[in-house]
Order: sequence, then structure tokens, then C-alpha cells
Amino acid sequence: MIKWNVGMKIGAGFALALAILLAIGAVSYWSTGKLTDAADSVSHTRAVIGQLVQLAESLVDAETGQRGFIITGEEPYLEPYQAGLPRVDKLLPELKALTRDNPNQQRRIDLLDPLVKERLSRLKGGIDTRRAKGFEPARDRLLTGTGKKEMDEIRKVIREMESEENALLKQRSDAAQASARIATLTITIGTLAAFLVLALAGFVITR
Repeated sequence: MIKWNVGMKIGAGFALALAILLAIGAVSYWSTGKLTDAADSVSHTRAVIGQLVQLAESLVDAETGQRGFIITGEEPYLEPYQAGLPRVDKLLPELKALTRDNPNQQRRIDLLDPLVKERLSRLKGGIDTRRAKGFEPARDRLLTGTGKKEMDEIRKVIREMESEENALLKQRSDAAQASARIATLTITIGTLAAFLVLALAGFVITR
């Protein structure tokens, strides 16, 4: 049986304290990585939600510009329409890329893409009719209610996508908070344990 002298006890105490500090460092490193991943995921989810909001707003702008032009026949009223088109063309592929890791969202974008293109085509048709045939034929196109049905379908898909992203946002935010709590608890308990071991080692030295 090994007989522990004072030097061995002091060395063991410092070794234990060092091991505790190393464990704190390892857990802190792990938690920091988890926090970074969670923060990236939260940022990514917020980006998807932001793109969906912009897509809906851009479609409304395009629709507003078309209606203004049909009513007045004045080209300046088409400015919201002309500004909305390139934004829509840009946002759809960006959303496709942002959600490439989510099969459910990819499926919804596959539904959304033709709906949006059909809506833009109908808006252009109304503008062309106003230019070629005047106010009444263009107004009659609006009064069919087809445009409203198309926008309702688009909004439905966008709402579904936003709902899933909000659920992911909550899940990822909870994961980030859990990682932060683990890191805080580990550092607090580990630091206290290391302090107690070192205090005990110091007591032994003074004896």
C-alpha cells in the first residue's frame, strides 16, 4: 500500500484542481460551439422569415401598381409593379437555396413558384389589356375574382412556411438557451470545486 506523504497529497490536490479546470475548459469549448451553431441556425431561420415577408410585400406592391394603372391609365402608377417584379424574381431562388436542408419547405416552394409566376402573368395581362383595349375590359378582368383566389393560395403557402420557420426558431432559441445554461452551471460549479481543492491544498501546505 502506497503511503501518501505531504508532497504527494499536495501534488494530488493540484492535479485534481488542474483536471477540474481542464474539464471546465472542455465543457466551455463544447458549449461555445453549440451556442455558435444555435446562433447561426436562429439567424438562418430569421433570414427565411424575412425573405417570406419581403416576397408577400413585393407581390402586394406589384398588384397595387397594376390596379393603379388600370384605374388611371397613367404610367407612373406602375412604379410599384415595376419595383416588385425584380424583387420577386430574386427572392424565390434565394428562398429555395436557404431552405435546401428542409424537405417540407422545398416542397412548399415547388408549389409556390408556379403560383407566383401565374399571378405575375395575370397582372401583366391586365396591364396589357388596359393599354390595348382601355379601362372597361381591364376592369372586367379584375372583377372575375381570379386574382384574389391566386393571392389567397399564395398567402396560404407563405403562412405555412412562416409557421414552420417560427416553430424552428423557437426550437433553436431553446437549444441556444439550454447550451448557455449548461455552460454557466459547469463553469460555476467547476470553479467552486477547483477553489475548494486549491484551498485544501493550501491548508495542507501551511500545516
